[in-house]
Amino acid sequence: WQNSMCTAMAAHLLAQKLRKPYVDECFLLGLLKNLGKLVLIRQCSDEYGEIYKRVKGGEVTFFQAETDVLGFAHPLIGALVAKKWNFSPEICQVILHHHDPIEPGAFASDMDEKTAVVQIANWVAHNCPATHIAGYPNNFEDLKPVINQLGFEDEAFEKLREDVEVTYSEQSSVFG
Repeated sequence: WQNSMCTAMAAHLLAQKLRKPYVDECFLLGLLKNLGKLVLIRQCSDEYGEIYKRVKGGEVTFFQAETDVLGFAHPLIGALVAKKWNFSPEICQVILHHHDPIEPGAFASDMDEKTAVVQIANWVAHNCPATHIAGYPNNFEDLKPVINQLGFEDEAFEKLREDVEVTYSEQSSVFG
């Protein structure tokens, strides 16, 4: 839950700094992006123990480890649960695609832009000291073109990361 909360805060701050009209939705998307992980942890606890060991032990993401061990990953399960709960198709799609590579260039829709915001926020959360998992890959170079496409320069992005760390430390005690 810590990663999801930190991602939600990062997505909110990023959308706010970009002056997007969907700031609150980005917070919600950050919270929901790992909905599928909760289901997998509950329903496949033995397999998820193996997945966690792989992530903690080397340069592999949860998405990669889940796909290797289970043959599918948490975004698919999360999108299916969100659909079952009657979330909008756009929210389901962002959950489904939050680990897919985003090609640099014009975003085809708000959904693509929101997906990019969630991916970047997820990176920020994985690189915050309070929510970092040792051994988790740092794929910043893969995200750099998308960060720049959203209109962020490297210095502004570093400031965002610092702001998220401060906000998360200040507010995390509220959530236990």
